[in-house]
Amino acid sequence: MLTAMRRAFLRTSASASLTLLLAGCGRSETAVVVERPSGATKLLASETPQNLTSPSLSLTANRLKAARPIWRVGSVDGRPETQWGFVRDVTTDTTGRVYILDQMNAVIRVFSPRGEYLTSMLRDGDGPLEIRQPIGLEMLPGDSLLVYSTSSARIIAADRNGRIVQARSFRHPTPTLDMCWSGSSLFERTASVHKDGTVQRLAMNGTAELRFGALPQFADPAVRAQLGMGILECPPNGDWVVTATFDGPMIRAYDRAGDSIWTSEVAEFRQPEISVVDVGGSAGVKRPGTKPSDQVLSLVAVSDDALVAQVARIGAPEVIRGRRIWPIERIDSFLISADDGRGYYLGHALPHLIHAASSLLVGLISDPATGVPVVVAYEW
Repeated sequence: MLTAMRRAFLRTSASASLTLLLAGCGRSETAVVVERPSGATKLLASETPQNLTSPSLSLTANRLKAARPIWRVGSVDGRPETQWGFVRDVTTDTTGRVYILDQMNAVIRVFSPRGEYLTSMLRDGDGPLEIRQPIGLEMLPGDSLLVYSTSSARIIAADRNGRIVQARSFRHPTPTLDMCWSGSSLFERTASVHKDGTVQRLAMNGTAELRFGALPQFADPAVRAQLGMGILECPPNGDWVVTATFDGPMIRAYDRAGDSIWTSEVAEFRQPEISVVDVGGSAGVKRPGTKPSDQVLSLVAVSDDALVAQVARIGAPEVIRGRRIWPIERIDSFLISADDGRGYYLGHALPHLIHAASSLLVGLISDPATGVPVVVAYEW
């Protein structure tokens, strides 16, 4: 579906090749009408840091800036386990093993903390150890692995050698864009806007227990559905959930009961223009496609009290080999306090981050010589 493809471009391909963001029909034609809550913290893309509310946040900022690469996986003609089709998500377990989801090949490849290939699991299909078009991974308590698509999820338990010993499945109540685990609950960002919100808290069998989250502010249902596309993040041991829409500057935090904690705004965020058109008797959404706009690229919890938000600054479209291409000019990174939403601008030197553990960051870059996606692990 369109929403899944949109997130796919943003989460991986966009950063895997910093010169190519979206091409042709792959770019969803949508935009955002944003409500501007009073008192929202403004995250400014300048070198002047905002007030860091705790010494631990300052320490986290320094650690992120000092992160150094320790291993990388990705090649054109190397071993099969080093060749990526479409890197979609990454997670780690309590032993430090790294699980990398290749959506195109519907496979999870497992690497040691030192970057050594260990095993692979999953395949495309509808069986207990299969899934179609997987879009994300989450590590659950006991090192059980949650892998999910827009319509279903698998919870997989494996032994220390990577052999799967148990697997169970559930269907999503509504189409899903993103999921995360916090405390004792699963949360998902829905692809269809429900009247009660864009975020759902789920029981372990996939049943919706609670809905919350800001709704897109647009009367037309087609536009409202487009505006519901976004991401969310939460720390495994924290008590907060953070969401953002792709085309909007607002980042919002909630507690696990769905109550609002804070709202922050990326002050220099450039939003696309929008118009509503009639397409075969149905409402459609269109934007000119020539004015540069920004995209929320990722939200990554780096500790129980902080997260990194990354925003892609998009340039004007270019025509390359007959295709319209939107180049990424840079990726701005912000370290944000989970307590009050205040932030620290980290600059644009960080890669596209996909996952953070206590001492390991995992990002995605493009090989400068070949352009292939490369997964890089950083010590921090």
